[in-house]
Amino acid sequence: MALPRPGDLVIHVPANPRPADLGARAGRPGRVSGFFLKGPVPLAWLASAADLRGRALAVGVLVWFMVGIKRATVVTIPASWLAMFGLNRFAFYRGLAALERRGLVKVERRRGSMPRVTLVFGDRDRSQ
Repeated sequence: MALPRPGDLVIHVPANPRPADLGARAGRPGRVSGFFLKGPVPLAWLASAADLRGRALAVGVLVWFMVGIKRATVVTIPASWLAMFGLNRFAFYRGLAALERRGLVKVERRRGSMPRVTLVFGDRDRSQ
């Protein structure tokens, strides 16, 4: 499965949106076109990431987004996707380190490559 390009994910929301403008299709409630965050995402995980400083929550949402696309709990985030979430590489690395210190992710750093990130669920992880 080819990854979408970051430019494909631009969201345009009208000033007074109607359900049809937001991607819902008539007759099929709950259906959304375009990309979305695949869940369930544990609220405790998000709350813990939101409690961290800086861009840690944005990094966490990006990790969850990639986990949904790849259907695996171990992912590598393409550098081209960082700008879509308002991140530069330095903010990404700081946010990833904050998530790792909190125990929300495990990170395998590799020289010259983007790090491999493993989501941690509670006191155990579901790595494959």
